[in-house]
Amino acid sequence: PEPVVPVDPEPVVPVVPVDPVPVVPDGKETCDCWTPECGFCSNPECSVKLIGGLAGSKGIGVRSFLHNRKVKTIVMYNSDGDSIGQFEWSLKRISMSGCFRCQTPEGIRDKVKGLPVGTVGWSFAINDGVVELSVEGEILYTSKLTNQCREQYGDVKSFSFTGMSCKGTFAYASEEMELATICGGADKCPANA
Repeated sequence: PEPVVPVDPEPVVPVVPVDPVPVVPDGKETCDCWTPECGFCSNPECSVKLIGGLAGSKGIGVRSFLHNRKVKTIVMYNSDGDSIGQFEWSLKRISMSGCFRCQTPEGIRDKVKGLPVGTVGWSFAINDGVVELSVEGEILYTSKLTNQCREQYGDVKSFSFTGMSCKGTFAYASEEMELATICGGADKCPANA
């Protein structure tokens, strides 16, 4: 009989799920600025400061539920703490105050429908005058800003949220951000929501 040659089994490589939006473990609550204590989004103490501004940063990464009609809003402020405008979106529409408004592209809706039920990672950025909306790490929407809009949103130094649920979080980068001193709406969210 011929000698039996041992065969090495194929190595088993463990599959590790990766979250493309770095919200956890550094995720912080998306406090709601639309409260009396936050002056209905006018109190700068309810906003997250961007140390270098929004232009050129990695953007604002969020993990939240997405709905057809319930709009997620990022309110942006200039260096004086004055509101510059808002980026709003849902699975039905996308808009930015004074700049554009459109239906949410089918590619975004399809991507979200293909994901497991639950919170979805998304991010908003302005890079070289182009608004970028990413879902689960993939840029699915871009809009080039006019010169007027580039100027209007070029001085974003802080931001806050409204329209998020208690399960909403954002990616906190301590080297780029300073947390709000007041977390609006926190009293409405149970500790383990």
